[in-house]
Amino acid sequence: MRKMHLICNAHLDPVWLWRKAEAMGEAISTFTVAANFCEKYDGFVFNHNESVLYEWIKENDFELFERIKELVKQKKWIIPGGWYVQPDVLMPCGESIIRQIRVGNKFFEKHLGEVQKTAIGFDAFGHSRGLVQILKKCGYENYVFLRPREMKCEPFIWEGFDGSKVCAYKLYEWYNTPKGEALERVKAYNKDFGDRKINALTWGIGNHGGGPSEKDLNDINDYIDGCDDTEIVHSEFDSYFNELNKDGLNTKSESLVHCFVGCYTTMALVKQGHRRLESILSLCEKMLCLSEIEYNEKDFEDAEKALLFIEFHDILPGTAIKKAEADSLNLIGYGIEIAERLVWKSFIHMCKGQKKAVDGEIPIMIYNPHPYEIISDFEVEFQMAEQNHPDNGIYDIDIVDESGKTVSCQLEQEDSAHGMDWRKKAVFYTKAAPMSITRLNCRLKLNKGFVKVKPYNETNNNIVLENKSLYIEIDKHTGKLNKYICDGINVINSLDIRVYKDSADPWGMETDAFDEYIGVFKPSRSAIVTENGDVRTKVQTFWKYSKSSAVITYIFSKNSRHLDVNIKMLSGDENIMYK
Repeated sequence: MRKMHLICNAHLDPVWLWRKAEAMGEAISTFTVAANFCEKYDGFVFNHNESVLYEWIKENDFELFERIKELVKQKKWIIPGGWYVQPDVLMPCGESIIRQIRVGNKFFEKHLGEVQKTAIGFDAFGHSRGLVQILKKCGYENYVFLRPREMKCEPFIWEGFDGSKVCAYKLYEWYNTPKGEALERVKAYNKDFGDRKINALTWGIGNHGGGPSEKDLNDINDYIDGCDDTEIVHSEFDSYFNELNKDGLNTKSESLVHCFVGCYTTMALVKQGHRRLESILSLCEKMLCLSEIEYNEKDFEDAEKALLFIEFHDILPGTAIKKAEADSLNLIGYGIEIAERLVWKSFIHMCKGQKKAVDGEIPIMIYNPHPYEIISDFEVEFQMAEQNHPDNGIYDIDIVDESGKTVSCQLEQEDSAHGMDWRKKAVFYTKAAPMSITRLNCRLKLNKGFVKVKPYNETNNNIVLENKSLYIEIDKHTGKLNKYICDGINVINSLDIRVYKDSADPWGMETDAFDEYIGVFKPSRSAIVTENGDVRTKVQTFWKYSKSSAVITYIFSKNSRHLDVNIKMLSGDENIMYK
């Protein structure tokens, strides 16, 4: 006889067309209804995976949390996957996905017991093949998802880049059901897949919570009692996968994309802030470990949870309302502030024991968090002991390493535009030892003839940037990149900011690509060399399209094989995007 595992859930977005506070109230309501049904109906099973919702319940309705704990013991309430939220799984780095798993599982194991071996990605807009290795090595055997929608509803073996494999299942139709329509979904599935021996189907009111409705549950139970060709049970995903015959399943060795391409171009500030928080958390962990300082672990956990919440699949992809975007930016700032405070505390602790600086020297400390030496350009700002009036001349610098050897250095425009010679920005090229503090000393010297921007190479038409690996020409009159030669090979002939048609749809539901070309930025004034010294050269170029402007700054390191390009945009046109 055929068998169908009915998996009741409630898809509840912590943020989407609403803000977090509304979702907190909906979580209490949804979980209360689910708990009531679990206690009232024999055999009924409820499933939900995101630990952040359980944290809200624990903090705001402890009596309900205790009821859920008892239902989990009775296996009437199931926790599949056990991640912190259902995140986007394309943009976060692999370490962030591991954080989602670790933080969520830690909560469940402490308060509610073990989670199941099936990870949930119901509403993510695509799934990287790199996820398979993470799932497998974190103890998961299965993965359930919905998108891309055009994929066939079926189980298959999903293979990662390293050969890791999990059994994956593409959901039928949707992860939720409208109120009163769950039974119709059951019948439709039976009609479409009448030849399958083992089946799984999700149901329950979702998107804004809801879970099981009493009408749906009664309709389904009545249908179960009268169904003689299919065994239908209230169940969970692990049971489905355990009974599934995996022999002969197709293997997919690819990422499960693409879907909703607009998600990866909207709410850029959230995406940028997420990457900054992701990076500083990684740095913070390394420094806390190495410095061995005492700190409140909850501080780091709060910063980490800020990152994990931002990775929710309607926040990071940029598909939530404007107020939710503002809340998200506040949360990113909160996480960064905590992490930066811990970073500076660790850094200061690691700098203890340094020998006293001699008069006239400014000590510079570099911390390299990596297990290998870094040779690079570094920059630092510092304050001189006293103001110096520029009429006396300008203070220049020499920088020496710990052996007393002079390193290449130069002064650049500091962040402050203060007119006094008091604040300094030093740029220098040196080595930073692995996982430790590297000290250099900056020596000040009064230079009455100091010129900030040194002479640079140029022809009648071009600014020329050249070192042992690179030869670059930038048109003086237009700012165009005319030539970029690396190790004798012409890499590119130009760099353009092109303009393409966009829409207000944050998902990009009606397109597979933004490829309708409508124009290009044109030069608006001559190029300017803003910095030039022994370490690097900066060239600013200026561009215009309709009501939009751009400043492209080329940063040429005299010791590097690459050219940094910094683009600052002022967008004044509607429904366009730049490439």
